[in-house]
Parts: sequence; structure tokens; C-alpha cells
Amino acid sequence: MAKDPKIELGKRDCPECGTVASIYACAGKRSRYLYQRCECGCLQGSGVMPQSHYWHGTVWNHGLMPSDPPPNALPLEEYNARIGAVSKPVEAEPETVVNDPLQNVSTDADPATEPEAETESGAGDPDNQSESEASPPPESASTGGGKGLFALGLAAAGLVLAGLAKARG
Repeated sequence: MAKDPKIELGKRDCPECGTVASIYACAGKRSRYLYQRCECGCLQGSGVMPQSHYWHGTVWNHGLMPSDPPPNALPLEEYNARIGAVSKPVEAEPETVVNDPLQNVSTDADPATEPEAETESGAGDPDNQSESEASPPPESASTGGGKGLFALGLAAAGLVLAGLAKARG
């Protein structure tokens, strides 16, 4: 026998998938907490920020706003200060570019095609380089490099699984 359907308390925009998410109250010992359902699935984050997002970002259905916020939701002023510090307005770029770690991978290791190191005097000395000659800093994990490594790991795992399936078949 199915449980009683949950009553939708309100709606909010899901920042992950961009669809309209429905907000519900948890049941049982977690009845003071909120959760959302959207295209992403059922998000039940009980941390400070998820509960604060659910509480302050929801447009409540008429008469269904809970009388008390979740126990760990931030006050509105602190919530606004925290999300303002994390998500400052940034001018949007016309097109989003995703780094594809497999795009620049070469399968043939031909030393003739690899670039040679500069041998001019002062080429390795950063004090002798002008601003136009200075090389850009290497990409760090904070600029999305970690996502590329994750994708590379997934691709490697897929190749291993494909090899195992071929060996069995």
C-alpha cells in the first residue's frame, strides 16, 4: 500500500538543472527539515546552506509556509551576506567553454613533432621576459582542472570495462 502523498509546500528554481523544483517537508524525526524534487531527483541536503537555500529561496504556496525555519537555516541577513560573498555578479561570457582533457591528447609519441625547448640566453629567466613574452600561469584545480581529471578517470574506467567485456566475449 502506497504512503500518503506529500503536500507540496512551495516551489523554487533549481540552480543545478534550471527546472522548477517542488519543496516538501521531511517526515518523522526530520520533520523540521525541507527537501526538494526536480529533474535532478530528490535533494535532501540537511546542511546549513541547502536548508537555507530551501527556506529563503522558496515561493510558498498560500498558507503552507512552515511556522518555523529548519533548525540550521541561517537568518536572512546572514544568508544574503554569505551567498553574496560566494556568488558575486560576474559578466556572462557569450559561450561557455568546457575543457576536454581528451581533446589535446596525442596517441602517437613522435619526438619530431614535439616542440623543442628554447635555448636562447635568458629564455628561462623570468626577469628577462617582457610582459608580452611571459607565459600564462598553469591551470589549477580551482579553474576546473579537477573536472577534467574526473572525466579522464571515467574514460579510463570505461576502456578497462570494455577490455574485460571483450576478453569474456
